[in-house]
Amino acid sequence: MNLFTLSLIVQLCVIYGMTGIFWPDKLKDCTILWFPFFPTLRTIRHTGVAALLVSCTLFVVLIAQIRG
Repeated sequence: MNLFTLSLIVQLCVIYGMTGIFWPDKLKDCTILWFPFFPTLRTIRHTGVAALLVSCTLFVVLIAQIRG
C-alpha cells in the first residue's frame, strides 16, 4: 500500500474516532454513516474507540513500512 494512502487512512480513523468519543451527538445526526445500525450514543462511542484502535494499528504498520 502506498505510504500516502496509508497515512491518509490513519488520519481519517483518528478524526472519526475522536469525533465519536468527544462529540457523539454530532455523529448521531449523520444517518448515512449508520445505515445498517441504529445510532445510539453507546454505539457511536464504541465505534469511536474501535476506530482509534484501528488507527493505532495502521500507524504501527506505517512506521514499519517506513523503516523497512
